[in-house]
Amino acid sequence: KKKKKKITRPWGLSFPFPPSRVGSQQYYNLHKSNASKFSLIMESDMGVFMPQGIQFSGSAAANKTMQEVVALLAPINATELLPGGGETDTNWWAASGVPLATLATHNHKYFYYHHTHADMMTIFTPEELDLGTAAYAVTAYTVANLPSMLPR
Repeated sequence: KKKKKKITRPWGLSFPFPPSRVGSQQYYNLHKSNASKFSLIMESDMGVFMPQGIQFSGSAAANKTMQEVVALLAPINATELLPGGGETDTNWWAASGVPLATLATHNHKYFYYHHTHADMMTIFTPEELDLGTAAYAVTAYTVANLPSMLPR
């Protein structure tokens, strides 16, 4: 039986989870010395509603690569690559040149719920959660397996 070759990459993806700007700034301060090893920083802070694509901020060359990445989301009709990508907890990384991304969703109802008693997982449909998860998974997997990091 042939032994599978393990593929290792010197870079990674990061999903900063601290729940506040204080936490995200602390995370950034602790890890910014490794910024050159991060290919992409992703966050979702605007709800997981029906995905329409990815919001992205990075170099023109990285943008071109990300256009190819979002094309892979055609089966779920989420192929838009929109400007943006930086959010409250990830904007710190822009100063280090790390590309930023977030899920672009049809979130017109976001502020109906945001920081209210109704702000719970039950506002999302299983379909929205599944498709949002798929969009993140495809994006993260594809970027992590590129032959090289996203260009700065």
